[in-house]
Amino acid sequence: MNLSVIPIQSFSDIITNSSSELFVLNTDNTVQKVEEILNKITSGYCTPIIFNLERYNKWKEDKSSVSDLEYSYFDTASGWLVDLDDEDSLFDYRLNALINIMEYHSLETRYFKENDILFYIEFMKFAETIHLTSINRFFIYRENKEKECKEFLKQFENSSNMLPSWWMPGEKETVQGLNGKILVLSCDDNSMPFESFDFINEVLNGYNIHLG
Repeated sequence: MNLSVIPIQSFSDIITNSSSELFVLNTDNTVQKVEEILNKITSGYCTPIIFNLERYNKWKEDKSSVSDLEYSYFDTASGWLVDLDDEDSLFDYRLNALINIMEYHSLETRYFKENDILFYIEFMKFAETIHLTSINRFFIYRENKEKECKEFLKQFENSSNMLPSWWMPGEKETVQGLNGKILVLSCDDNSMPFESFDFINEVLNGYNIHLG
């Protein structure tokens, strides 16, 4: 039997699903110093930037107001993180949370936190009124029911009920959480060696967001 040997240049070669990464670094180092460190431990990344929320907000109004480099970072942030100043972005975040509730509909409520149980009960009552009582129906028809879902969320938020624990995203899930931090974006799918991720985060006090 003949065997073919395929040479592997790095660990990333054996990852079957393509992916890119965004590193968020909360470090006192300058961008130049960060680049010096990265050059020694990794490769395949775009020039780092310091994320400026004011410039990001300006970019939202006028996409031509920033450099191509900033555009890449801002576009990535906009596509993957929740913008607390954007009602539609928050709605999408909460709608995804509703999908998670639908997926766990079969779980007993005793597994939920107290304030989550109340929302769970109210949401299931609401879901029945718009005939979205199963996860399959929710996936199929949710685009036709987004107006009703958004109205339900607004009414619940404005009520005296306790909001569920997941109502607001964590800082690491938001665009606002990037402000003042140094960002490093991989240039392409799997362009940064996987084995360098932990070292980057440890040395530069950061975390990475897997972009799929």
